[in-house]
Amino acid sequence: MVVVIGIFICRFRNRKSTNNPPLLSVSAEKREHLDSIYTLIYQYVVTEKHYLDKDIDISEVARHCNIGKDLVNKALVSKKNMTLLDFVNSYRIEYAGNLLLDPANKTVEVVAGEAGFNTTRTFLRQFKSKYNISTSEYRKLNWNK
Repeated sequence: MVVVIGIFICRFRNRKSTNNPPLLSVSAEKREHLDSIYTLIYQYVVTEKHYLDKDIDISEVARHCNIGKDLVNKALVSKKNMTLLDFVNSYRIEYAGNLLLDPANKTVEVVAGEAGFNTTRTFLRQFKSKYNISTSEYRKLNWNK
């Protein structure tokens, strides 16, 4: 038994002394790579306001960023712990919140469409999920501020 442990220790020491980088640096390199992909996604989706496009999908984002579809969600999960749909909808809801407070007093249907939602029902569900209040309550609470 002692001999087996001795052999294991010798092999472990020899493996440590090779020029292979430790696992943490590989993980850091991967994280850095995913961060750079996230930056590309953010630029396209948020900065260029493609979150307002009703037809935005993972294929379009991947194609624009010149990456595989699997890397889109990997980068978003790594950086924000959300999928592309969650990411897009979070910016849509924020944008819709601003539209709801616009003095033009647009209808909920118009706000949903301008914010990129395909249906008013999806918009209302997403809005309530984020703010825990209805759109009319949101307007009442925030118009007086």
